[in-house]
Amino acid sequence: QTVIFAKAGIKAASQHTIGEPWILVVLDAPLTADAARAAVAALAKSPDVAMASPVFKGPLDETCWWMPTQSVLAQAAPQANLNAGAKHGLRFVGPLAEESMSASGQPSLLMLHSDSKNGFEVLDQANAAAADGQFIFAEVDARQRFKTELIPSDPLFAQQWQLRNALKPDFDVAADEAWDFLTGDPSVRVAILDDGIDTTHNDLNALFSIGRDF
Repeated sequence: QTVIFAKAGIKAASQHTIGEPWILVVLDAPLTADAARAAVAALAKSPDVAMASPVFKGPLDETCWWMPTQSVLAQAAPQANLNAGAKHGLRFVGPLAEESMSASGQPSLLMLHSDSKNGFEVLDQANAAAADGQFIFAEVDARQRFKTELIPSDPLFAQQWQLRNALKPDFDVAADEAWDFLTGDPSVRVAILDDGIDTTHNDLNALFSIGRDF
């Protein structure tokens, strides 16, 4: 595998299997957009590679990533030609699910497939199909990894059912799901209109500021 990467001009710092048959290659240095396209194209030309695809890191956490595959999900416009994706290099495989059949008996949600081994090319094909009037949307069916819900170290968190209700899901504000994206911003102040606040509480003593007496 190292030889394959070297022939494509890719300097790998490490590599990890992320599910058969995919291998995640960590580069020893970041690439520019043009260099990344060139590297993926070179790797895709190898007869030993089934597909080469870029890996896009999450904006908030580098452990999260998104990677195109050869499959594309699309919704057909009413009375659309199901083979309309062919002109963009996408082959109609079949309906995404039986439930996606329209009243006319024509599938609405489609599974399309690209024969390209280059993930950048599949992205371009999906974007071209999305701009085609034959489709309401078209997007790559990607492999991805996201963080699970962030759970605070607060020993009393389990008692705060309004934030996360384990017994009755959806009877809460799902704060743990929101914390995966943002855990707070010190520039934002929250006004609590209440009385009897314990300003020495561990959750407040470092954040409390003098309020206003109305």
